[in-house]
Amino acid sequence: MKSIIFLAVFVSSLAYAGPTEVYLIKSDSSQKIKAQLIGDSQAEGKDLTLGSMDMEILGLCSLKKNCSQNIEFDARFNQVFSKMNGLLEIPENKKFTSGINFPVKYESKVSNDGTDLIKINSSYQMMGMTSSKDYTLKKMGFSINFADSDPKDLRYDFKDASDEKKLLADGVFKIHAVLEDDGLTGESQSHGTGFFISKDGFAMTNLHVMRTNPECLRQKVCKLPISFRTGDREITEVAVEVYSCSSEMDFCLIKIDDSALDIKKSFNINTSEIPKELMTLGFAGDKEEKMSNEEDDENELKTCLTYAEGSAIGLNGLGVSSNLRIFGGASGSPVIDILGSDVFGILSNGLQLQEYKDGMPGLFRPIALIDDSFEISSYLNGSKQKKIETILERILQANDAITARNLIKEYKEEKTYFNLDRIQDLSAEHPSLEVRKVLLQYLKEKSTKI
Repeated sequence: MKSIIFLAVFVSSLAYAGPTEVYLIKSDSSQKIKAQLIGDSQAEGKDLTLGSMDMEILGLCSLKKNCSQNIEFDARFNQVFSKMNGLLEIPENKKFTSGINFPVKYESKVSNDGTDLIKINSSYQMMGMTSSKDYTLKKMGFSINFADSDPKDLRYDFKDASDEKKLLADGVFKIHAVLEDDGLTGESQSHGTGFFISKDGFAMTNLHVMRTNPECLRQKVCKLPISFRTGDREITEVAVEVYSCSSEMDFCLIKIDDSALDIKKSFNINTSEIPKELMTLGFAGDKEEKMSNEEDDENELKTCLTYAEGSAIGLNGLGVSSNLRIFGGASGSPVIDILGSDVFGILSNGLQLQEYKDGMPGLFRPIALIDDSFEISSYLNGSKQKKIETILERILQANDAITARNLIKEYKEEKTYFNLDRIQDLSAEHPSLEVRKVLLQYLKEKSTKI
């Protein structure tokens, strides 16, 4: 069976003492800056952890005060490049050489109005030329404990896991998918991984995994084929609602009908501090195991549930690079603490900077970053649903287009699909023709996204 993974080039970090506070560079279309993360270590004298290769960003030396420094460009570039690729040190044959073999002078000017937003002007001077960019950074309120000089690096199969870690298998599930027939190559099968974040059926996976079940994304409700490593290993179709998704964060929040399942394990979402010792488990496609003792069983080999232990290494765009070794099919796996209590991230990509005989370092999106934009935790306590239901009740009472547009704007700002079916019903049944037109226009725009 062919497995799902998006392959990308990422990065790593140097050794860090103590937690590193995380900041987000907000997008700026005028400067063509994409959203990306920067880490500022609480230890004095430590370099920033950069998730970007922008020329102006490479020379930043502080997010808290004005500063200037001369840097050896190639050395700094390779330092950041290695971090972004989940490596403490980049191999010699992969190092970049620009020919800039002289120091480049950088200056950073910082201003803070007392809020969580920081404005920085970063400039560099080289061969008589000066270039600068303005950045707005938001303090994210969570931190990361990056790897030391000798990070743990383990990968093993379910059969080799301890009894305690085998219990974690009930918290993850394999998502089976059939891509739509393209008329040329026919249907092709794939799989990914998902994990529970509540005992009543809330779960997360990658958007690119959910894309292989297109009906789920079109209708926001569907039957999703899943299976587990333990218990009944047969594929079960479960009723699923899609609550929220993002291409940028590569995640989907789904709600599985828990009446069809006995959910024995879920992970608590943690949005505070990512520990140094991390673990993941998922259905990596490069590992298979014998699931039956019957010699004549034609289907005795199935994808193995694989564990990996390691650490966060660096930043890359909106992701955290790590040495957690994964493979296609592990997309959507949880990044958890070594005890398996809390989940800190969701794996989405594998690194291909160099050859790996046993998996590739993984990139994960921090749960804290996702929660900041999409309020995942508010679904778990029901507050998000109540807020949306109030908006929809006000739409029901609306009798003009202006009010309807304002209420739809409120709904859009919630970044949700919850109760989208009620908007569909109201678009046909609302007593006001003007309101129906507004709702139909919104649904038309919505159908073109994701």
